[in-house]
Amino acid sequence: MMASFPAGVAARAVRDALRGAGYANAYDVPVAAWVCCEPIVVSCGTWERESRQADGSERGRRTLVAHVCCDDPGDAEATARGVALDLAVWDWASAETPAGTRIVACDVGRPVPYGRDRSGRWVWDVPMTMTGVVGNG
Repeated sequence: MMASFPAGVAARAVRDALRGAGYANAYDVPVAAWVCCEPIVVSCGTWERESRQADGSERGRRTLVAHVCCDDPGDAEATARGVALDLAVWDWASAETPAGTRIVACDVGRPVPYGRDRSGRWVWDVPMTMTGVVGNG
């Protein structure tokens, strides 16, 4: 049976890192504009297993994206660059995760412009690849 590093665990870890870095507007689920007009929303991509460890746990990578939404295009770019820098220096090995999961590292890419969302906000995406270990068999 192949395990998967849970998407919710990965998204919450990034959200918690962002909030720990001072971004109170970070969320691990999409939020309505009346909840937050300029959110940073973390979304998860796929899990790819790299190896099975000697103890039966599985190590792999999960892709994630932090979508930085701002009304002003310059603010979106500047905030995305700050987010990328803060996530790149975050101590991922010390991140709190549920039992049976552990974050090894998180590689953070350069921010890229997405364009505008359906609400008219400017969006910049910060891509990441999180390496994690899950389970015991």
